[in-house]
Amino acid sequence: MKCSFLLVNFNMAGLVGQVVDNILLQFQDSSQYEILIADNSCEEFKSLTVSSFPLGIPVTLFRIKNSGLVDALNFLIPLATGEFVMIMHPDVELSPGCVTELIAFLERHPKAGVVGPDLYYPDGSPNRIRLRFPTVATETKRVVNKLLYIATRKTLLGDEAFWNRQSDISVQTVMSVRMMFRGDVLRQACPIDPCLFTYYANDFLCWKVQQ
Repeated sequence: MKCSFLLVNFNMAGLVGQVVDNILLQFQDSSQYEILIADNSCEEFKSLTVSSFPLGIPVTLFRIKNSGLVDALNFLIPLATGEFVMIMHPDVELSPGCVTELIAFLERHPKAGVVGPDLYYPDGSPNRIRLRFPTVATETKRVVNKLLYIATRKTLLGDEAFWNRQSDISVQTVMSVRMMFRGDVLRQACPIDPCLFTYYANDFLCWKVQQ
């Protein structure tokens, strides 16, 4: 059972190195996983090389044209060979046993195509995790909230529903910060529409997975 980890680097070589070290702690056998990294960095930041990582780990680094997260994921996803595929940001830290628990969840729920874990900020405060696909109403409120926050330093409108963390829950979309897919389902869901802004790539993938 292999798990593929997909990372996109844009001028964050140090963080990518940390998250790779963090992934290594999740496994006892290097045959259980692979790490695929698309390096989108500008020339002056291209300090990331295969030699940046510990010897003997299954990591592959691809230098690609800086054309954004969506194009990078469309490049990486067909290359992932894992039964499970995790797309994750370079600035996250996996808690001990996180990957094992996510895999176990998908094994217990054969109709689930993607799962997202609980998320917390470095100071321990919970991240607000939305449950539904965006609508015209929620996106309008989001923009208004941003403008209000600039003017008043307060968020005044309730823009969407968030997870209350009292139990596992079935949702329409999970956050791209860290999302684990069944590999066969993810490969069928691709490619991501290249016209999409980065923020909506995870919504598109989750919508396709539901189909």
